Amino acid sequence: RAIEGRSDVALTGSAVRLLAAKRPPGAAAAFLAYFPSADDDISSGHRLPRSTPRLGAVIAVHLRGHFCTTRWAASYWRDEAKAGRAVDRAVVNTSSLSGLFGNRGQTNYGAAKTGIATFSMIADAELARYGVRVNCIAPAAASA
Repeated sequence: RAIEGRSDVALTGSAVRLLAAKRPPGAAAAFLAYFPSADDDISSGHRLPRSTPRLGAVIAVHLRGHFCTTRWAASYWRDEAKAGRAVDRAVVNTSSLSGLFGNRGQTNYGAAKTGIATFSMIADAELARYGVRVNCIAPAAASA
């Protein structure tokens, strides 16, 4: 069943309050017992990822960093194309196998890297009319 509320569920406290208000008694306490502190660095594979502040930092560095630089360049290239100048440019973003296939203990990093891959596909479709290609690579390394 869906939960209705006006809380900002991107904030841990709001999410817990919403859960407490809309779910059976004890649900929020069980959540807090499983995820005791927003500052804990939980990275073992059987738990959801690290803390909310770490999630924000990972998203900021990886996904938002790709977005901001691409957005600035896209604005410039759009203006060039609209002015009648040929634009033949490419953006190459970097995801990872963790973003494409998932990797235990890297939920926040994997989510950011998945976002980069999806962002790249959509940006490619949107910027093609201006002569800009957007690609995404996902490097991997292996050892014998």
